[in-house]
Amino acid sequence: MNRIYQKMYPENKNRSEGVLGGFIGDVILRSCNSESQPPSIKRAGFTLIELLVVVLIIGILSSIALPQYERAVEKSRLGALLPNLKTLRDAQSLHWLETGEYEENLENLSVSFPECTQTALSGSTVGTGYACGKYGMRIYAAGSGSSAYSLIEVYTKPSMDDAPLGWRERLQGGKKTDETCLAERNNDVAYSVCKSMGGVCGNTFGSKHCYCTVK
Repeated sequence: MNRIYQKMYPENKNRSEGVLGGFIGDVILRSCNSESQPPSIKRAGFTLIELLVVVLIIGILSSIALPQYERAVEKSRLGALLPNLKTLRDAQSLHWLETGEYEENLENLSVSFPECTQTALSGSTVGTGYACGKYGMRIYAAGSGSSAYSLIEVYTKPSMDDAPLGWRERLQGGKKTDETCLAERNNDVAYSVCKSMGGVCGNTFGSKHCYCTVK
């Protein structure tokens, strides 16, 4: 090809022997080789096998990533409610110090949740339920003095029966004695979230959730 180029452009003969000339010659050679290839040899796109392999890889990655994403979202929702639970716990502890009893009604506690409205609890569930926009709460109180105790709970949905996740704390003597993650029965994502937060799942709570005691 260099010889052909030199015959076509004799004034550039010396330059053709240089780096630039060699490069131009290579370009012309590749161009000629490309044009001389029959259409059947040229690659027009991906083959069906290649596309199927790509789809298979995407499917495998999705099956791995999607459950992790769902767990991260639910865990984030539950974690965002724990500060509210701490606020309620502090108010209950203060009320116990003042009266020797715990309280089920938010209006009687030194705390404000303006977004929460009282709602009925279904089944045999006791205490007072509150729907608070995107989440829910339940408060139960019993006894007096040293035997007084309270259960305070938050749920990732306004209705505890519809919530996949919840968090419960038991108060006695003005302080927290234990805490439990509540996972919706037969919900693998909910169980996974509770276990990732240190819960050991066991007893059934009502007909909707299972206890995951946090050690």
